Amino acid sequence: MRQFIKLSAVLLICLIAFTACPVNTYNSVLVKNNSSKSITTYMGVISAEHGGSLYPDTLLPPIKLDGEIKPYSDRTYIYNYPHSRNKSDTLSFFIWDTELANAIAWDSIRLKNMILQRYDITYWELESLKWEISYPPSPKMRDIKMYPPYKEK
Repeated sequence: MRQFIKLSAVLLICLIAFTACPVNTYNSVLVKNNSSKSITTYMGVISAEHGGSLYPDTLLPPIKLDGEIKPYSDRTYIYNYPHSRNKSDTLSFFIWDTELANAIAWDSIRLKNMILQRYDITYWELESLKWEISYPPSPKMRDIKMYPPYKEK
């Protein structure tokens, strides 16, 4: 009987140890606001069923979104689909001045592309940045595709 219990315990441990866990499909990106103004950010994604990343569509959304980040603080964006199901390996992050967006019509901002910064960043670039991006862009972000282009200070 003892051998049966020992064998059962070993089998149970092996079963737990070797059972595949579901793959984590949640990705999170930390956006840091290192400026003295409030910014609003938007990550251009849709549901995985519709292709995930909106890139190369770099238009601002038709409605104003609330994603404010106060000065010298940060916000985490989470999306829950696997990289392999994305139609693109690139995500677009849009950043605009919150105060300006509250002062004038959203359509004006959208049509005139009145953004502070847009990052078109690949999955691999995000990994190399440890899933953190900042505004204004840091020197370690200088090789990332962005508009306006990166300038050394």
